[in-house]
This record gives sequence, structure tokens and C-alpha cells, in this order.
Amino acid sequence: MAHVLSPYLSRHTVCGGEVNDILILGDGNFSFSQSLCSLLRRQHQDTPPPNVVTTTLDSEEWFSALYGGGGADTLAALSAFDFCTVLHGVDATRLADAPPPPLRARRFDRVIYNFPHVNGKQNARRNRALLCDTLASVARAALRARGEACVALVTGQGGTSAEARTLDGYTQSWQAATQAAEAGLTLAAVELFSVADFPGYALACHRPHGGAFSPGAAPLLHTFVHGGAAAGGVATRDAPAYQHELHLVGAPPEDPDAVARAVRSVAGAGNVLAVRLVHTYAPPQQPLFPQHDSGGQAGSGGGGGSARSGGGSSSGGCSGGAAIANCAYEITYASRTAALSRGAADELRAAVEAQVPALLGGRALRPGKSGRGVSRAVPAHLLGFHG
Repeated sequence: MAHVLSPYLSRHTVCGGEVNDILILGDGNFSFSQSLCSLLRRQHQDTPPPNVVTTTLDSEEWFSALYGGGGADTLAALSAFDFCTVLHGVDATRLADAPPPPLRARRFDRVIYNFPHVNGKQNARRNRALLCDTLASVARAALRARGEACVALVTGQGGTSAEARTLDGYTQSWQAATQAAEAGLTLAAVELFSVADFPGYALACHRPHGGAFSPGAAPLLHTFVHGGAAAGGVATRDAPAYQHELHLVGAPPEDPDAVARAVRSVAGAGNVLAVRLVHTYAPPQQPLFPQHDSGGQAGSGGGGGSARSGGGSSSGGCSGGAAIANCAYEITYASRTAALSRGAADELRAAVEAQVPALLGGRALRPGKSGRGVSRAVPAHLLGFHG
């Protein structure tokens, strides 16, 4: 993957929107903000630079105690940029709840969140939650319709096709595209991120010690957009995919495409990656004689005969009768054009189970095999889809 000039300096978003307002989240020591503002001023010598709002979770008191004189120098440098506003005490996961006045009812073309991480010992599950909550907050309260949310992650954290080529690599990552889908955003681009592009940018861990940390050998910049705003190859390869099996009573239809057509007509063709017959099987054999319950013999008839008598054969696969075949189809859901969360995928599953049997001529669902939720998300490329 070749490195190009940082997208942070592009005058347009990946959706084609003009960049007039930039929000920077969680810039602990503000060194990135200082570097970016310097570059923007140099780039826009003849035109006004974009407005920049930069934030940190730390209060002013915490910031002063943590970064001392160096932090004060950075704040003084930022005050020289008349297009930059500095805010303390901003929780990136709660932008909609209690935003400070400079953020209230305001939308941005580019939101930047570099190397997020929870405080303390690193934990993939907690960091996934942080990423999901922040992206949901950004999507709901900060991002314009054609805007982009840019998240730089340490090598190996993103879990996209750019670096996670195995299921293990994905499961151990922060699963960036999946968290974005839960937040209503889709992955539009993945590029190399070079800290060297930003002179003076000093990466530091979160409080209480504020020490330096390494972003790894090849940190990546992940760009997210509102669902469908910039669909393309990356969005399809890394789209979260969900699976379940549809079990039908009876042999497969003579038309091999009948089930796929019915599923797509219910779920929408753009939400279904594949429908395939995975197996046919006979139901478990029923007992030849009815079971006895606690109230006595079952099946005794009013005519004096017992369940042991009578010459009729069972239609459920008992002695003398042919077993009824069943068939199972594996359905894979993923959207090429919009964010598809696990909850939304499960709604599609429920609709398919409720409506597809009727579209197939009144087929019945196999008892005990419906109502099960879809699988956890797996990137489409790990299931063999590379469109």
C-alpha cells in the first residue's frame, strides 16, 4: 500500500464534499492540532483555511498537571491561529448529550480521531466499545451528510482486509468496519498513515503518565462515511457479513434459483451476498410407538383399539413410510451500499423466515430450526467475497 499525502490536507472529503470545518477529537497534548494548523495555514496562503475545533478529554487543570510547560507552549501556539478553537473536557462518546457551546448544533466536514485507546491496560473488547460509541456519537451529532470520520489506528488494530488476512487476525482486532456499521457508518477507504507528515506531532499515552507510545510499523487511516455515501471496493470487501440457515420441510425446489430469488425479494438484493443450498436431510426418526406420559397410556382410542394395533404407516418416517426430506440454505447478508448492523441483519432474517415459505408455494419451516439470530459479523472478504 503506497503512502500518499495525508488525506487530512485534502480540500475535499471522499464523498466529494468541500472541507470547511474540521473537528479533532481526543488530541491529548494538542501537538497534532498544532502541526495540522501550521500545515493548513501554509496550504491556504491565498484562501481562508478551514475552521478547526480541537478537543481533549482532560480538563484544563488535568492538562496543565500532565503536560506542564510544554502543554502551555502548545496552547500559546494554537492561540495564534485565528481559525482554531481549543476545548477541554470533551467526551467524544457523548457529543450529543452535553456539547459545549462551540459544538452545539454544529456539523463538520471532517472529524479526526487519532489513535484512540481506553485508559489503563489495553483490552480489545473495551476499545471496540470506545470506537463504536465514538463513531455513533460522531454520526449522530457531528458529521455532515457528505462528511468523513477519519480514525488512525495502530498496526493490527483495524482488522480490515488491508492487514487482517485471517479470521484470527480479525477476531483479535478492534473490528473497525463492524463497529462503524453498528454506529451507522461504512468504511470508505484505508490508507497508510505517516506521523512524519506532521512535524512536531508527539504521540503520548493517556493519563496518568502521558508517556510516548509507538503507532507500530504501518499504522492505518480508516475513513468512514454515512451509509452509502461512498460505496466501493473497500466497503464491499470489509462489509460486515452475517449468516444463518433457512431450514425448509421438503426437498429443494426444482428451480435451483427459486429460494435465492425469494430471499432477495424479501431482504433486498443489495443486502444479500449469497444464498446456497448446504445440505438436504431426513428428519430424526420418530418412535414407532407413542410414548407414555405420566397420566397413563397415550394413544388409546375410544374404539377399544390400542396404539399397537392398526395397519396404517406413519408419515413421519416410521416403519413402512418414506421419510420427508428437509433442506437447509445458508444465507449471507451484507450491504454494498449502506451500514448493516447485526440487529438490522437479524430483522432481515426474521422477515425472510416469515415470508419466504409462502413465496415458495406454502412451504413450512422445519420445526425448531427458526428464530435463531444471525451469526456474529465477519468481514465479507474472509467469507470469500472480494467484490
